Amino acid sequence: MKPQRRAVDWRNFLGARNRVIPQPLGVVGSIVPWNFPINLSFLGLIYIFAAGNRAMVKMSENSRHLAQLLIEKIPAYFPKEKLAFFDETGGVGIEFSQLKFDHMLFTGSGQTGRAVMAAAAQNLCPVTLELGGKAPAIVCDDFPVRKAAERLLFVKLFNAGQICTTVDYLFLPKGKTEEFVEEAKRIVVQRYPQLDTPDLTSIIDQRSFERLTAALDDAQARGATLVQLIPGPKWDAATRKIAPHLVLGRARGLRSAPARDLRPDPAHHRIHAHRRANQLHQQPPAPTGDLPLQQRRRSGSDAAGPRHVRRRIGQRRSLPRRPA
Repeated sequence: MKPQRRAVDWRNFLGARNRVIPQPLGVVGSIVPWNFPINLSFLGLIYIFAAGNRAMVKMSENSRHLAQLLIEKIPAYFPKEKLAFFDETGGVGIEFSQLKFDHMLFTGSGQTGRAVMAAAAQNLCPVTLELGGKAPAIVCDDFPVRKAAERLLFVKLFNAGQICTTVDYLFLPKGKTEEFVEEAKRIVVQRYPQLDTPDLTSIIDQRSFERLTAALDDAQARGATLVQLIPGPKWDAATRKIAPHLVLGRARGLRSAPARDLRPDPAHHRIHAHRRANQLHQQPPAPTGDLPLQQRRRSGSDAAGPRHVRRRIGQRRSLPRRPA
């Protein structure tokens, strides 16, 4: 929080000095989701406190036990006027987002984020949004399939896929789907030998469990191929555990199609023989291996390939000359 020097245009401000003096905003409100409640609570608090602010943290309705623990223990370390935790007992989130904070942090779904932003706008409160989304993986033709499978399945199955930035669907080079499937079977059964292994995380609640199992059934009914990666039952309703699956093919109207939601995605990959993805693989390799992604950041599946990007970059717009 020390004052920071800034350059001065000495031609216009001869003899002047310039300083930036950081000052705390005040009270920061933080709305934390259920999937990583400890990490997302305290990571934000580090920055909030480092800037000299105070904080109020609203926990998720699926983190009730943790919320009660923090409400009980935190006052021994921080006074209530410095840090306070709040449980979600019904309607707390709405009232919380309407408070006159100096800044607000929100991590969650886009639908809830809109409601939080609208409530904060009534108080002209700035909001930092971290919203759920979709994260495709693209395996280049010259990258080892085994290594790709090991890395992708590690992040995909971590916390049973209940991560907002996890891999949601996969683009593979033509002809390498079977190889990836075999590697996936070998890798997953070593990490999770059976469904009741304690290393396999349960789905957070019954509503999400039913949504995911329905998505798998819907995919199969619409013609997609389901590959179960561990032996035994497909899922267990009592423990809300779902066996990891690969969903091969692309059927129209699937419930598992991308949707911007922080809720857990089905523990599987959708492997597409997509024309646009194949175009990316057919381009000459770039030094970094991901030149198309660096050159053009565009959402959606209709992203242009690097040749189109090079043409666009190479074009120079002819501007009218300024009158003399």
